[in-house]
Amino acid sequence: MNALKLRADAHEMGYALDEKQEFLASARRNKRFGQWAGEVLGKADVEAYADAVVLSGLERRNGEFAHVRRDFDAAGIKVSDEDIHARMSAMLLEVLAELRRA
Repeated sequence: MNALKLRADAHEMGYALDEKQEFLASARRNKRFGQWAGEVLGKADVEAYADAVVLSGLERRNGEFAHVRRDFDAAGIKVSDEDIHARMSAMLLEVLAELRRA
């Protein structure tokens, strides 16, 4: 499945949720995204890094992406924007499915 399809599916599912669930889904996705990025970056404290990514997402629109993109670039880690967005979309779909089961 390509990144655009994943993003479209994630957005479709997102519209079905109320604001609280959207906020929870976004925060949980950003936490997982930060954990993944922290592992890729080799951070000693992955949880602290993930928390910083979540905070960046709360501070500004797409802040979580900008935070990780900046850190990947600084570390010389070659991951395309499309690959990052695809991972974020897949994580959002996972979180949305979990919230629906709860």
